[in-house]
Amino acid sequence: MRNAIGLTRWLLKKSVATVQRVIAGDQDKARLVRAAEMWSKIVAFGRPVSERDLYRTYPDSRKALHTPDLEFLLRNGHARRLADGRVETLQPPPGARA
Repeated sequence: MRNAIGLTRWLLKKSVATVQRVIAGDQDKARLVRAAEMWSKIVAFGRPVSERDLYRTYPDSRKALHTPDLEFLLRNGHARRLADGRVETLQPPPGARA
């Protein structure tokens, strides 16, 4: 009986860990898709763009929705922030269209 309980606990821990990895993978994929879309929008401007102008290209332009994706682009070398605060593209993230 103790072995069965121990095995059940072990299986439950493994199941939870697997679900967490799947969820994390889905979230990473969604972030990459949103970042690729944002990168394409920056390219479409044809010049460095302010965050405000970039966010206004979305139906819901709230800063809180889009800042994490912009920070992802900046952190991973897909875009850079200029001295005046505007953003320009560098290398495209996977899945981005110019």
